[in-house]
Amino acid sequence: MKPFASILIATGLIACASQSRKQETMKSVTTNTSGPAYTWTKVMDSAAWKKTYNYQMFSIRDTIWTLHPDGTWFSVNGREWTKSPLANAIRNQAFLDYVYFKGALYGLGHFEGNIETYAFRPEICRTTDMRNWQTISANSNLPTRFF
Repeated sequence: MKPFASILIATGLIACASQSRKQETMKSVTTNTSGPAYTWTKVMDSAAWKKTYNYQMFSIRDTIWTLHPDGTWFSVNGREWTKSPLANAIRNQAFLDYVYFKGALYGLGHFEGNIETYAFRPEICRTTDMRNWQTISANSNLPTRFF
């Protein structure tokens, strides 16, 4: 199976030098009506993870994070990727999601299996260092839900 297809980078939105620069960049993106405030550039044809769907990518503290079912990778430029020791906390990302909120990444639930045969746990995990997960609720009131 071939790795995931293209990696595209939006020039001007990733790896800004400072918070003020980020704010200037975002302002130009949201207020520029004369044309695109950024351009997409293909930086590679494939990546280290296998081809699949329904996984998430985040830009966190000027680093791109790919939370793939088989592992977590990160990059500061979109070209060179490093596999992280950060585990896949929610397990089956086709059914559940991660959320980035106030400096922390949260895994909402834990799902193993498929829509016909599955095990769901309503736990909530959080990482603030992108290295380790902390379980903040082993038995939350998250509803058993899919997608």
